[in-house]
Amino acid sequence: MTLKPTASTLPCLFASLAQEYPESDLKQCETKSDQSWRHASGSAAKERIRPFAKYFSELSSMFNFLDDYFICEKHYNQTIAKNHTFFKKLQDDIIYSSVNTSPTNPHKQSRIH
Repeated sequence: MTLKPTASTLPCLFASLAQEYPESDLKQCETKSDQSWRHASGSAAKERIRPFAKYFSELSSMFNFLDDYFICEKHYNQTIAKNHTFFKKLQDDIIYSSVNTSPTNPHKQSRIH
C-alpha cells in the first residue's frame, strides 16, 4: 500500500497558475507555519476544482495527479471555501471580454489582457 505524501512537502496546485494568469486575480501562494495543510485530492477540493479547468486549462491535466499537490491556505479560501465569489469573477471577465472584443465593437477594451 502506497502512503500519500505529507501535504506540507508538496507544491501548491495553484502556484504556477497564479503566476501564469495574473489577470485572473488568483492570489499568490502564502504558506504560514500554523496553516492547515490540505491535499488537493480531498473530496471537497476535487468537486470545487473541476469547474476551474474551463478558465485554467492546465488543471485538466493536473486533475489526474491531485495526490501530488496541496492547496495553500490562501488558495483554499479563494477557490474551495469561498469559490463562488472568485468563480463568478472569472465568468464575468470571460463574458465581458468576449462581448467587448467582438468584431462589431473593436474600440472597446477587454478587462482581460
